[in-house]
Amino acid sequence: YQVPSTKYQVPSTKYQVPSTRYQVTVNRLDEPGRKGEMMELIFEKLKVYWKAIDFSEQVHRITEDFPSRENFGISSQFRRAAFSAPLNIAEGAGRETLPDRRHFYTIGRSSLFECIPIIELAKRLGYISDQKAVLLRKECQELTKMIRALIRNLKS
Repeated sequence: YQVPSTKYQVPSTKYQVPSTRYQVTVNRLDEPGRKGEMMELIFEKLKVYWKAIDFSEQVHRITEDFPSRENFGISSQFRRAAFSAPLNIAEGAGRETLPDRRHFYTIGRSSLFECIPIIELAKRLGYISDQKAVLLRKECQELTKMIRALIRNLKS
């Protein structure tokens, strides 16, 4: 099954990654057991999505070194906030209406804002270095700008 390409065009080529980088195999729903063809999902074309995935992975690795007493505290909150960005970008891209897309992209952006005080707290508690805090904060700010641009480029 081919999705009509004109219905799901990416707003700007500025935020696209090469289509050969990441692809998934899907099975056709109408023919059980038949191996599907390679298909790239719409959000996988967005550079901001892959940057958000990279940021989430980095947060996951960093929080592995936090004290075990923080497993259900700051570690969990930081991971959930970081993971929310790419998840909401993906979910927003799957929505049919522009207001729905905008809503999910905004939630993802807000989750990155949530990471900023967590980074500051982790630095103050000695869980991350000042240098790492500056780098994480810059990445959050860059991602929020990219998501904001994605939101602005949605055609009303």
